[in-house]
Amino acid sequence: MTYANLLCEVQDRVNRQRQMERLISRTDFVEAFERAAETARITVYGLVAACNREGVLRWVREQLTKEYGECSLRELRRIGQRLGIPRYNNLPKELLLSEIVNAEARKAEGGPKGGPSEEHHATALANA
Repeated sequence: MTYANLLCEVQDRVNRQRQMERLISRTDFVEAFERAAETARITVYGLVAACNREGVLRWVREQLTKEYGECSLRELRRIGQRLGIPRYNNLPKELLLSEIVNAEARKAEGGPKGGPSEEHHATALANA
């Protein structure tokens, strides 16, 4: 191992830790963490300690699904409208729930705003 390799390894670890810090500082993570049961908190603690970004994002998605799953269709449609999900008013509850969780996850990841393409909705509605 060369000094350059060692330096790169340290820089990679620092970058992963910074990414994790930004991820767990997001409002959606904090809210999910505060509402989560103790066992779920222990799970996410392990994911954060291991710098498992994908695991933490999956955990947040699961927590959002649980939280939004308790909402009425009317409440979900309001949330869908706020998140800019196309055709939110025509989607069945389960599909709307899925779209909301995906939109929240994209928001958490800093991805593009809005929902999936019109083609995605046409296919989803046909299958619903």
